[in-house]
This record gives sequence, structure tokens and C-alpha cells, in this order.
Amino acid sequence: MDYLQPVSDDDMKPTSPDELADDAALTQALNGAVFPLSCRQLVWLARENDAPAPLLSRLSALASGSFDSLASVRTALEPQVRGAERAVDTLPSSPSHR
Repeated sequence: MDYLQPVSDDDMKPTSPDELADDAALTQALNGAVFPLSCRQLVWLARENDAPAPLLSRLSALASGSFDSLASVRTALEPQVRGAERAVDTLPSSPSHR
């Protein structure tokens, strides 16, 4: 019988170069975090750590509640990233000029 293994922060690490850059920015932005933290506290800490404006916007857009770890923040941010990718994929192509 297979048993589920607990997921560690290492299992949640991104793999693409863009994801690695985003993860590094998030890790730096939340340096010194003592979880659990609210969305408001995450944004405050990220500002104190001079996080880039796009990351501050993404953190500000998170649902209110409490985050227990960096992995939970990362997971909460994933739908925003996927939504942005989908929006780019569904943009209409520019009409051809005749």
C-alpha cells in the first residue's frame, strides 16, 4: 500500500528559470519572517525588505487569512502566476495589415 509522504519546502521549489527568479525574490522579500503571518504582515515585511513592486502587488492581492510557511505563501501565489500566463496566451493576435 502506498502512503502519502509529507511535503517539505524542498518539494515545493520551482524548476524553471523564471520560477527560480520569482522564488528568490519571494525568499528575499520574506527574509526574517516568523510564521504564521497575515497578508498584511507579509506585505509589510516585503516592503521592509525592499521587495520589487510587482511582488508587493501580488502579495497585496492574496486573500486575507494566515500563512503558516513560505511554502503556503508560494502556493497561494501560484494561481496568480497561472492566471497571468493564461491571459497572455489568450490575448488576440494583432490583425494583419493589408
